[in-house]
Amino acid sequence: MRTLRNCALAVLLLLLATAGLLGQGCEEVLEVCAACGELSDGNISVSGEPRLDGTLEAAYLLWTRTTSLAESFDVEMASLASALGAMAPADGEFHPANALVLADAIRAQLVDAEGVTAVFEIEPGRCWIGRELALERQRSCEDRLNCYIPPECEAEQLGACVGLCVGICRDGCEGECYAAASESNEECLGGCIGACDTTEPATCAGRCVGSCSASCSAYDANALCDGRCTGICTGNCISTIPLGCEGLCRGACQVPRGEEDSCDGECRGDCSASECDGLCRGHFRPEGCDRPDRCDSLYDCQETAKALAWANLECEGASARVGVVYSPAFTGDRARLTALAQRVELALTQVARSHAMLSLLVDGDDDAGEITAEELTEIADESGALPGYLTQPEVLAEYSVDAERVHLPLSGLKARLAMLTTEATAGDYTLAAGPLPCVQPAFEEAHGLLGALIPVSEGGTPVAQRSAGLYRVVDAQRILLELAWPTGE
Repeated sequence: MRTLRNCALAVLLLLLATAGLLGQGCEEVLEVCAACGELSDGNISVSGEPRLDGTLEAAYLLWTRTTSLAESFDVEMASLASALGAMAPADGEFHPANALVLADAIRAQLVDAEGVTAVFEIEPGRCWIGRELALERQRSCEDRLNCYIPPECEAEQLGACVGLCVGICRDGCEGECYAAASESNEECLGGCIGACDTTEPATCAGRCVGSCSASCSAYDANALCDGRCTGICTGNCISTIPLGCEGLCRGACQVPRGEEDSCDGECRGDCSASECDGLCRGHFRPEGCDRPDRCDSLYDCQETAKALAWANLECEGASARVGVVYSPAFTGDRARLTALAQRVELALTQVARSHAMLSLLVDGDDDAGEITAEELTEIADESGALPGYLTQPEVLAEYSVDAERVHLPLSGLKARLAMLTTEATAGDYTLAAGPLPCVQPAFEEAHGLLGALIPVSEGGTPVAQRSAGLYRVVDAQRILLELAWPTGE
């Protein structure tokens, strides 16, 4: 069916383009009537135009990687359900409701077992974008389109992060710098990432290790708090995001810097003078090299590169630990519970690793102060705008939303695919007659693949369907990870 539609479109385009082509015989027309191939099969070189094909490549890579992560999650959860003696869904897809069943089974068999104290620890890990492929594609895109790039912007400067860098930026960090905390009692300026020695009783938004004046989500073998404390914590307050710390910070602490001081740690701000080893929210050009007047296609090349950078997102360091302590009064099967704790630890480690990537792609990073998908859904509900288009700066400005707080790579790419489909079919790109009929179907397929990953409801105001696509995986993972960070405590 696709071939027939492509053929009909091709004949129409050729008739409009030149009447002389038909006089040369049918062979030329039949050439463009060949099957285009499916994007889902890896057919990403459709148009010969780097801005278009690069965007299709990013969509394909994100689709294959995230689909694989979702399938691996379901397989791992099925194995965990078997170990817990819990029911797995008939279709093999684990939703938040299924995750609740598994979480309750874990609590019943480990947390609430008499004479047993179980402690869960989750390390979310660190992610960074894939720069190499993105920069390679950006260079080839600019060369193909005859963009003039000043010599001072080539070589080592290409690859700097213009915009918000959340990662290592040793030179030129213009923002908050988090470096290794000194072994002194100097107060952290804007927060401590790690353990804060709360010598003075205080509230703790992270994990309290010590005494808690109210209820605590988990306790150690000495009946001290080792979890989320709803009251006042005395001891250590541990967090993976910056929290205020009035005591000794053991980890990373926001440090005071002069304008000329470098950041020997993690920078959360502009990193235009050096490479950003982390998540770059902006473009890959240093200040002064973003010159649209030198090439009106420069922005499109950068947007394509940015999509490819997120398509090659890498995460590491995520892990989980499940510790079990037995009291002298325990009379159960210690070997079975120890083996079960190890199995749960293995499953939670895999969940933490894939969640680090999927949550960034789908929901943004609320730890970095970004607007999440849920907040965008609320804005969309109030404004009537499509959630995907709320990632576009000009649309955000209409609703007084700070563009720097919005970063949903999959939603942004989906919106860009829709825009490029319209532009390509409207003749905004110079394409050969042969591949032209394949462009629209390829972009429609790409838009559909991403739509299945991040679906929105139809009819009325479009809102994210949290029970489908990657949303159901991310939400189910979050429920399991809350074994270490319980909600409502």
